[in-house]
Amino acid sequence: MLNVLLLEDEMLIALDLELTLRELGADEVYPVATVSQALTALESGNITGAIVDYNLGGETSEPVLMELEARKIPFVVMSGYPDSSYLGDGTRDWPMLPKPAGLSALREVLASMKASKS
Repeated sequence: MLNVLLLEDEMLIALDLELTLRELGADEVYPVATVSQALTALESGNITGAIVDYNLGGETSEPVLMELEARKIPFVVMSGYPDSSYLGDGTRDWPMLPKPAGLSALREVLASMKASKS
């Protein structure tokens, strides 16, 4: 089962990504727009992978990324930044997904998430 948490604060981007992820084989997609919603979704225990936008208007998704790391849930950071050294304190080597993400990149991300759960 691949249940993807999708943290994205732009509604149209979130809707487009949700549809694309389902078409590419995600069993469930849980779109949320805030850190608190994402942390609540993680508490459900159903999340097996995540795609996380780093900049969420007035907050960053760093607490969610830290929680995903702690739970060993595979994730990628969706960002316009060229690499993770620009995020947070610059010491994390988070996997990156360029924004906007292309279809082949999303396909690879889901395949990687599925493989890590096998």
